[in-house]
Formats: sequence, structure tokens, C-alpha cells
Amino acid sequence: SSGINAEWPLRPGETVYVIGGVNWLMNMLWAAIPKREEMRRQKEDPYPITGNLKTASMAGGLFAMDRQYFKELGEYDEGLGVWGGENMELSFKIWMCGGSMIMVPCSKVGHIFRPSHPYDFMGNTGEVVTRNYIRVARV
Repeated sequence: SSGINAEWPLRPGETVYVIGGVNWLMNMLWAAIPKREEMRRQKEDPYPITGNLKTASMAGGLFAMDRQYFKELGEYDEGLGVWGGENMELSFKIWMCGGSMIMVPCSKVGHIFRPSHPYDFMGNTGEVVTRNYIRVARV
């Protein structure tokens, strides 16, 4: 994933390799690739720099999966509010159902963060997101 935002212009050839993690507040975060993962890639892949990376979580806007598998997981929880936590929900479902997530370094995905959300949070963004994270933790 390339860490890009509206203030950081794209630079040709610039790439940062990271994996998804989770903090105790259930926020998805980008983390350096652990040594054990680097060692696994070197052992299993003849071209480790382009080899897939195992990851614990994924940003919601970057998930890609087979439609049937998404349905088997139960799709999105309809009890979640408009935005926030859906990526953690899918990450946890994948783990609990015996699946795994990988990142494909040769793929390129750009994401430009907007200065504000285009969704209606009915007054309180933090409240909706917090409620979603609590629901994901409980369900």
C-alpha cells in the first residue's frame, strides 16, 4: 500500500511495503512487515520482493474477495452504522472462519483521503464509529 493523502503528491516509483494491524482501540493501522513474515516470504517465494504478504487486517476501501466467499461470511453486518468498523468486521470474520488475508505487492491501489466524510452521521461521527467498533467486538 502506498501511503498517499491529498497533501502528498504521487511520486513515480515510490512504494512503501506494509501490512495491516489492529490496535487496542480496534483501529486498523499500517505496520512494518515483521521479520517472521519476511523470513516466510524468502523461504516460500523465489522472488520474495514480489511475494504475497500475510496481513491481519485490511482497510475497508481496499478489500477484494470472491463474491460467494463474501456471502458465506455473512456479508456486512446490517447493524453497523453508515461508516466505520466494517473492515475490522470482515477481518475478524475471515480469521474466525479459517480464512486468511494477503496483500499483493505488485498491485497498486491509490486512496486519496477526503477532508470530510460524504456520509450523514446524524450529528456525531465519533459516536457512530465507536458504536460500530463495540458491535464488532461483541458480535
